[in-house]
Amino acid sequence: FLKQANQDSFGSLAAMLLGDFGFTLALALAGVFSYGTYRYALKALGDMAVDAMLVMKEDNVMEFCKSDLTPPNMIENIWWPGCFETGSMAALNDTCTLPCYRSEILQKMHAQRQKLGWKKVFYSSRAADGIETVKLGGWWLPAKDPNAPRIVVQHGFTSNSNKFRTQLMSEMLRALGYSVLLNNLRGHCF
Repeated sequence: FLKQANQDSFGSLAAMLLGDFGFTLALALAGVFSYGTYRYALKALGDMAVDAMLVMKEDNVMEFCKSDLTPPNMIENIWWPGCFETGSMAALNDTCTLPCYRSEILQKMHAQRQKLGWKKVFYSSRAADGIETVKLGGWWLPAKDPNAPRIVVQHGFTSNSNKFRTQLMSEMLRALGYSVLLNNLRGHCF
């Protein structure tokens, strides 16, 4: 049943976002599976959540942290749902598919990145008793107007500033006229 459901766009999106257990849970809540299956899925999801939240995997937090990756070349060199890693903006037209991103969205983001400036910035973490002060880094992505309001976009626990969610959010905010700081948490990326 799951393979058949994955053939439609809702099934593919749910399976991608939630994984097989999450998709099973969604089907159980919709009354497709029994209460026993629901309980099994709920326990499995709980165990997975504990592992995902308490174990920081180096591969996840350092993904797309290559030294030659900068805002102007990032869009074509990171993974986008439905697009994969292409290495070129021209290839995005051929590889991006629904339900996630149309290549036109990424093309507009790329054009905006080429037009507006960017800077890799470093700063010290806050000083606190018993906690080591470290150098943190991020991307400063200014708006066209130097007096524009500023917003900090923070990635999640097992992510970094170079992943698609933070990159997409930063360019949406810049398109609205905001300057954006994409910050990296301690031990994440650069």
